[in-house]
Amino acid sequence: MFEKITYSCGHEGEIEVYGKADKRNYIVSMKERDLCPECYKKQQQEITIKETKESGFPELSGSEKQITWANQIRLNASKDLSDTEKNSRQLKLLKLIKRVPEETTIEEIEKEIKNYFETKNEAKEYIDNRGKYNLEFFYKK
Repeated sequence: MFEKITYSCGHEGEIEVYGKADKRNYIVSMKERDLCPECYKKQQQEITIKETKESGFPELSGSEKQITWANQIRLNASKDLSDTEKNSRQLKLLKLIKRVPEETTIEEIEKEIKNYFETKNEAKEYIDNRGKYNLEFFYKK
């Protein structure tokens, strides 16, 4: 059953809900607290732009959609790889399974990570490598 709702941003829309009336009413009331899909997408893009500027990363080249997507990938990867303690544990594991040499230090890999995010300025680079960002990716053989 489709229900007409007014989102918190003031836009109207329709959502599909199932179940008994009290469950449908609950879902409708929860959805009315949210932004409409278009406003939510715009809000997320603004947050990404703000965080990208604050991070000091270089501007990316590519289409507008590629740049938006690549900035999200880059920010998420950067946040995931900024935990030194987690990186140290992962490096120990990589050494244990002989994926990196014993003499490799966490400082070397973190330097490579920093260099990568500060020098790569093509959106395509981040999109093509999405899901691959881990310590092993940054280890220079």
